[in-house]
Amino acid sequence: MYELIPSKTNKKAQNIILVLFLGAAGIFFLSTFLEGLSFLWVFQLFAIILMGAAIYLVSRYTAKIYLYRVAPTDSGTDLTVHETSPGGKRVKTVCRIGLSSIKKRVKLEGKDCSLADIRKEKKPTYDYRPDLYPNESILILSDEGGTEVYICLAYDEKLFELLSPNEDGNEENED
Repeated sequence: MYELIPSKTNKKAQNIILVLFLGAAGIFFLSTFLEGLSFLWVFQLFAIILMGAAIYLVSRYTAKIYLYRVAPTDSGTDLTVHETSPGGKRVKTVCRIGLSSIKKRVKLEGKDCSLADIRKEKKPTYDYRPDLYPNESILILSDEGGTEVYICLAYDEKLFELLSPNEDGNEENED
């Protein structure tokens, strides 16, 4: 059994959150001095939108910790991704796939870590990385129940080795 709690490798999400909160607070503060404007609600609406974006980023990148687990089961070996809160009070399984269903695994680096090109393929894509813009990632193509899905994980060398595609001559590794 192999377990990994990927660490956050950059502070980009925290910096963006800070800018969004400060921008929203500044707009709300300035709107108190512009009481005579008839379109003041537009500024306040923009501040609420900034606040909503910041709250989304907090809930997605700051308030979640992922645990990757590769463990043997009765039906083979499974990769399980658990999502937990920073205090560890709430744990839920968000992904479970058999290693035998992995068709392809690729290490993404630099600009390739953006999933924009992958999402153009119109296949379900699940992102379980702790960083907003990571430098390295693992992209897995898995066939679950007749549906091909992409799963993106934080890069770890040992995890990358464990997630080798099935041995039916279908290996398409790109290192």
